[in-house]
Order: sequence, then C-alpha cells, then structure tokens
Amino acid sequence: MCKKLLALLLAAVMCMSMLIGCQSSQENGNAPTGENAANTRTAVDASGDATSTAPVKVRVEMFDRNSAPEGAGTAIDNKWTDYIEEHALAEANLDVEFVACPRAEEITKLNVWMASSTAPDISYTYDFNVLYGYADQGGIYELTDYINSPESKIKEYFETSLPWGIYRGKQYAIPAVQGEFGGNTALYVRQDWLDKLGMAHPTTPDELYNMLKAFKTQDPGGVGKDNVVPFALPAPGLTGLQGFYLDILLMFGVEFDGPYIPCMPTGNYENGIFMSPVDNPYAKNAYAYLNKLYNEGLIHPEFVTDINGAKYDQHVFSGIAGLVNVNPQVPGTAKTLNVETKKAVADAYWKPIKPIANPNGEIIMQGPRKGGLLSFVPKSSEEPEAALKYLEWMRESGIDKTLKIGQEGVHYNVVDGAIVYPDQAAYAKDIGWVGGDLGITSADLWTTTDMLKKRFPGQEGEDYFQLMEWSKEFGRTYEVITEPRPNTLKNASALKDYMFEGAAKVIVSKDFEKEYENYVSGWKKLGGDSYDAEIASALKTMGK
Repeated sequence: MCKKLLALLLAAVMCMSMLIGCQSSQENGNAPTGENAANTRTAVDASGDATSTAPVKVRVEMFDRNSAPEGAGTAIDNKWTDYIEEHALAEANLDVEFVACPRAEEITKLNVWMASSTAPDISYTYDFNVLYGYADQGGIYELTDYINSPESKIKEYFETSLPWGIYRGKQYAIPAVQGEFGGNTALYVRQDWLDKLGMAHPTTPDELYNMLKAFKTQDPGGVGKDNVVPFALPAPGLTGLQGFYLDILLMFGVEFDGPYIPCMPTGNYENGIFMSPVDNPYAKNAYAYLNKLYNEGLIHPEFVTDINGAKYDQHVFSGIAGLVNVNPQVPGTAKTLNVETKKAVADAYWKPIKPIANPNGEIIMQGPRKGGLLSFVPKSSEEPEAALKYLEWMRESGIDKTLKIGQEGVHYNVVDGAIVYPDQAAYAKDIGWVGGDLGITSADLWTTTDMLKKRFPGQEGEDYFQLMEWSKEFGRTYEVITEPRPNTLKNASALKDYMFEGAAKVIVSKDFEKEYENYVSGWKKLGGDSYDAEIASALKTMGK
C-alpha cells in the first residue's frame, strides 16, 4: 500500500471515535485498488534494488481449541504453521504470523482486538451479527472495489460463497467456500449398548428418554450404574469440538427461520412473528425435556461447568457415555469418535440416529451452508491488499486442500479415485487437529457421495454415507439477513451469551416453570423483544 495513503488512513482512524475504537459508522473505507494495489503486490520501488522485494507482513487469526496432541506444539506454532509460513513466503512473498484466539472466547477476544486496533490483518468469525456490527461502526474494510478489480482473483476462487459476505449491498467478508456435506449435526448413540439391551433406535422423544433411562438403570456397558453418563453434554454454547444440543431443540419444533446462532436452531417465524429460542413455546418444551433428563440423572450433574469440554471428552472417550450430539465434520468428533473410544472399550461403536420428527411430523436437521467462516480485514490493518492476497493464495495454491485432507502418501491414498485414510487416528493426530482451522478459505470440497464409503471403510463409512443422505433430504440452514437491525447489532453479543447462560439455569433448575419465567423476563429486559421484532421485519422485507 502506498505509505502516504496509509498514513492518511491511520491518521483518520485515530481521529474518529466509535464503540470498538475503529472508525465512525459514517465512513466505511474500501480496500485500495489500482496503483496502490500494485504497490502492495509487487513492493517495487523506483531504484529496483534488493529492498524492493521485501516480504509483506500479514498477521492471520487462528482458533486455539486447546486440542494439540502431546508433542505437536501449539495452535500457532507447529509443523503446519511452519509449512504455511514457508510456502507463503516462497510463493506469494508474504511473511505470515499467526495470532491465537481462544475458540471459546472468540467474540470477546475480537472485541478487545478491535477496540485496541490490534486485530490480525485477517480476522474472522462465524457470527454475522458481529461482522455487521463492525461494518456499521466502520471498523472493517469494504471490499467490493477490490474484488471487482482486474488484478483480483477473489471472484474466481470464492464465487459460490461471496454472497454470504455481503451486507447492505457491499462486500465486507470473504466467506469460506463450502463443500456439499459441511455443517451437519446428529445424535450419535452407543450401538453396542443398544444391541446388548435389544433396543431399536428411538423415533420419538419418549423413546429417546426410555433409551437413556435404560442406559442408566441397566448399565449395558458394565461401567457401574453410578458411573454411566447416558447423555454426554458440555456447557451450553460451547463451540468447537462439541457444544451441541441442537438436535434436541429441532425434534421439539424449533426451526432455522432466523439468523445464525452457534450450536442452536435459530428460531421460528410464524404469521409474521419471529420467536428466538427463548420466548418460544417449542423451545420451552425442549428445555423442559432436558430439565427432566437432568433431574433424573441422565445428564451429568456438572455439565454446566464443563466450559472447555474436558469432562465431555473424558466421559465419551473413556466409554461411559451413551449418547452425544456432535458435528461430524469437525476434526476430533464423529470422525474419530469410534477410534478414540475403542482405545478404552474395544467393542464400542457410535452410530448416528435418524433425526426425530418434530410435533408437526417434519424431520429437520442442520444442513450444508452456502458459505462458511467469514474472513474480514480490520481497518487497523496496514496491508489490506496483502491480507486478501493471502486468501487468494490459499485457494490458488491448493494449500487449503492439503490442510483439510492431508498429504497423499502420508495421510491418505487414492484408491479407485477416492481418498482413503489407512489410519484415521494418525491423520487426526498429525494434521486433523489443526488443519481444518488453518485452511480458512474452504471446507472439504473434495468429497463426493460415491467417495464417502471408500474414504471411511466398513460400517463407519456406511453410517457416514447415510448421515449425508439424511442431510440432503432433511437439511436446512439459517437465514442470512442483511437488512439493518440496529438494536440487534448493539445487543447481539449480550443476548447470545444470555441465551446460553439462561438455558443452562433452566435445564438444571428444580422449579422449571419459575426458572423459565425468569429466563424469558431477563431476555426481554435485555432487548430480546426488539431482537425478535427486527428479525421479523427483515424477513418480511425479504419476502419471507
């Protein structure tokens, strides 16, 4: 970037006031194009001496899930971050530095970075409300001019996902390109326990309850009745490897009619009224069900304090848990669920349950999204062009593919045109634990339906194939709402935190009706009614 232009931009940033310490909502600057873009891309000066090819520094956010295997390093310092840094330098003249962001504290950390003008050049979130809030406050670059410029390859590499990064008609984020099978969650059950009990898969909430009760009272795993954890859950709202009770709410009638909420159906839009999963009769029934499970000892008594998922991992992988609700696309969950549990119990087998129909007789599950992780460039970035060049390079070089699936001959082999892993556990330990987060530009784009059974051989492959077929048949995704919602964006973070914290209190309460009433009352005091009303208005404007 032209240094004079940069100085002016930085001076403007320092002079403007805004909630997060960036710019005012009246000025949403664009990433530079034309001559300035060329200066950034080539770093050529008039003299043509050696300094003209100095690498351009780019700081890149990296989720830290605290999941590094022993001896693997850290989320930002390991063999694969070294691999990226080496190739980015050699192929794109980019000096990459990774900056850790605790996954469980993502939004809090982002807000601190933005307020202090220290956010990485490439920052990201899954939360549209967060992105839109930063855009309204002028804290991030508007990228429309750049992606329309002749030198940009963003449109070529992100064509299918770009619409998910548009707000108020302008491009503020580069969403990860999604594959055919991304973004599903499912209930997984210990099939070996069901076989010992002679029970079939549950098809109603009552049958699911009876199954969990049988796990507790009959101890089919022989782990001791006092040790059995019929339904393993971490704290509500914990994102990352676990954190889902999404499918429980779906079976009680909560739907995907609203904007994104992590780990939860988004709400119901009926007769022009939107109901988030708080003041919502369908959600109330789901919470009452979970409250019943908890008070009968079918959920671990300390699950609400398991804010990093450590107890959940212990319960699942030691073989004492009977049911989980997971995203099988995330490394470390369903893809290695059987592998890890079999280390403790040789005959353990986790199998997905067909989604249970809601009270209206509809089967709904979370389906593939059209776009994924939302990468954006904060206004504090000194090299916005270089940041976007990094995203282009990830896709153009194919390095995102390596990060997602590993290296041929090392992690996988190609058999009859399909990617097959001879050792799933070795793959997960070497690259699976970190590669998905490093490959921020795409999901798993290299899996097709006819490859699934080959990629996951045996019964696990059959099950995985079936889950993906269910996803295509029953999958739904949340609405992307780009209409202005000032109250929502102002309170979105507090409302989301309250949504999960309040749900935890409701689930563990001794007086469900009283605690649920408190839950709804607190939601309204925080502005929940305005949140719902703005979504309803936006959906109406969108013709829903």
